Amino acid sequence: MDLNDSNQIKENRFKVNVGDTVTIDQVDWTVAEIIDGKLVLCREEIDGTIQTMEVAENKLKSLILR
Repeated sequence: MDLNDSNQIKENRFKVNVGDTVTIDQVDWTVAEIIDGKLVLCREEIDGTIQTMEVAENKLKSLILR
């Protein structure tokens, strides 16, 4: 699910699941885990290394819309 598709983003609430892809600052991240309201996002760099980022679930919408 691409959350940048305006049909997928609801007025004040949307849901992501493990395995979904989100785009932040033109970079695609995969939702790897959801633990206690925090999302662990990951992506593979060109050199093969894995980069991770932890984001509060309630902050994700503002990150993908900027």
